[in-house]
Amino acid sequence: MNPLDTIEKWISEHGSAAILRDHVALLKEQIAISDREKSVLKEENAALEKRNAELQAQLNVARKEIEHRRNMDNCPPRMV
Repeated sequence: MNPLDTIEKWISEHGSAAILRDHVALLKEQIAISDREKSVLKEENAALEKRNAELQAQLNVARKEIEHRRNMDNCPPRMV
């Protein structure tokens, strides 16, 4: 093996290591961004689930009120 081959091999190996290091750094950055986004989405989801439960409760109250009024309309008039 001639000395230039050895130097070329060394440059290739170290160049590849630098590229790999850059790729790993980019991957770590993307994972960190994804983790932050996941955290934000979890908070938003929790807020939406809470709001949904509140709206469901309001809907149930409204349905009961409607049913009550329908039943009142179907009752015979009271004699006083």
